[in-house]
Amino acid sequence: MWRRALALALTLALVPGCFMLRTRENNAVIHSLGALRGSLKGQAGGSEAFVVLLHKRNEGWVRFSHRLFEKPGTFEFSCIPGLRYLVVAFEDQNHDLALPPGEPMAQFGPADGIDLSAGLTIDKVDLVLEPNAAPLPFAVAAADTGTVAE
Repeated sequence: MWRRALALALTLALVPGCFMLRTRENNAVIHSLGALRGSLKGQAGGSEAFVVLLHKRNEGWVRFSHRLFEKPGTFEFSCIPGLRYLVVAFEDQNHDLALPPGEPMAQFGPADGIDLSAGLTIDKVDLVLEPNAAPLPFAVAAADTGTVAE
C-alpha cells in the first residue's frame, strides 16, 4: 500500500516538470512561426472568394490553408519557417472551389514563392481580384485535392 502511495507521489511530482518542458517546446515553435497578413479587395459581389496559401513541395504547389470571404476583408496565415509560399486569391463564380481560367484572381509572391525565415511577418499582402488576370501555370483549389502540377 505504501509503495503505491510513494509511486503516486513521485508521479505527481514529475508531472509539472513534464508539463513545463512541453510548454517551453510549444512556445519555441510558436515564436518561430512566420506570418503573411493582408487584405482581399475587388469582389464583384454575389460569389464567395478564396485566399489560398500554397507551399512548394518537390516540383509542385500544395494547398497549405485557405480563407473564405463573403465580402472583401483581411486575412492572416501562420507559416512554418523554411517552406516556400505563394498566396493566390480567386472569386469562385462557378462555385466549384477551384480557379479555372477566366475567373477574377490575384497572386502575391514571385513564381518560385516566398521564403519565410523564422519569426518573419510580411504585412501588406494586399490582393485585388482582377477579371482579366493572366492564368496561372498550375491548378489552384480551395478544397484539399493534394498536389497541383506546375
